[in-house]
Amino acid sequence: MKLSVCVLSLCCLVLVAAIPAPGEEGLQGLLTELKDEVAGIEEQLEVAMEKQDLAEAEEDLLVKIEDFEPELKKRGTGGMRVKKFHSVGK
Repeated sequence: MKLSVCVLSLCCLVLVAAIPAPGEEGLQGLLTELKDEVAGIEEQLEVAMEKQDLAEAEEDLLVKIEDFEPELKKRGTGGMRVKKFHSVGK
């Protein structure tokens, strides 16, 4: 009799330990949602940094083109015109 009561008590204890607390599922869902948000923000930040790098590279190229324009005019490039591009992000 004592053995069956012990086994029954042990089974109940195992079941109680296996059932998550009511708020735990909500917290797990919230944690997953937060991780997804962080991943999305990191991706947006990476895209923004790439755009900034491209804009800076474009500015550098435009400065170099402007530096070469007098040389091109001296050489008489036959009316060669250099089109200036404007960054989309500006």
